[in-house]
Amino acid sequence: TPPAGPRPPPIFAVYPFRIFMQNAASTLAAQLSLSVRSVQNVLQLLDEGATVPFLARYRKEATGSLDEVQISAIQEGYQRFQ
Repeated sequence: TPPAGPRPPPIFAVYPFRIFMQNAASTLAAQLSLSVRSVQNVLQLLDEGATVPFLARYRKEATGSLDEVQISAIQEGYQRFQ
């Protein structure tokens, strides 16, 4: 019998979203002259509920030391993608 508890979503439900996020991050990184990794990390943290000031002050290691203006530009650019 399978173990009890929630089942992970099927890969086909998650995979298109990951591709969308990667494409958005690559495009935004090129437009803003930032590293793709920093943009991916910012998008992930924003998706998890982090705020722009929090990221700029306390998550410098994840954002590559981006400031509030750069993080806001990533957030606004991503909102245009959606």
